[in-house]
Amino acid sequence: MKTLLINICLFVLSYSAFACDCSVDDYINFKKADLVFVGKVIKIENVNEYEINRITLQICEMQKGKIRKKKITIVIPCMNEVCCGVEFILNEKYKVFSVKRGKDYFTNLCSETVKLD
Repeated sequence: MKTLLINICLFVLSYSAFACDCSVDDYINFKKADLVFVGKVIKIENVNEYEINRITLQICEMQKGKIRKKKITIVIPCMNEVCCGVEFILNEKYKVFSVKRGKDYFTNLCSETVKLD
C-alpha cells in the first residue's frame, strides 16, 4: 500500500512538470494581441526538427489589427500542449489571438486562440 501511494505521488508530480504552464507574460488576450481574427487553416508547415511550425490561414474575419493580405502565416513553438503549442488542423476554422515579434506573428496555448465549430 505504501508503494502504491508513493507511485501515485511521483506520477502526479512528474505529470505537472511536463504540462504547459502559462505565465502572465505568455498570456495573450484581446487587449495584448496585435491581431485577432477568424481564419481557416490552409497549410501546416514544419520548419525544423525543433518543432517550430508555420501555419497559414485564410482570413475570414478580422477583429483587431490591420493586414493587407487575405492570408497570414503565424508561427507556433510546437503543436502539442506540453510546450504550450496550439494543435491546428487543416481546413478547420480558428479564432486566433497573435502577437507580432520582429516580422512574424506568434500564438500559443496561453492565448485565447480556439478552434471554432
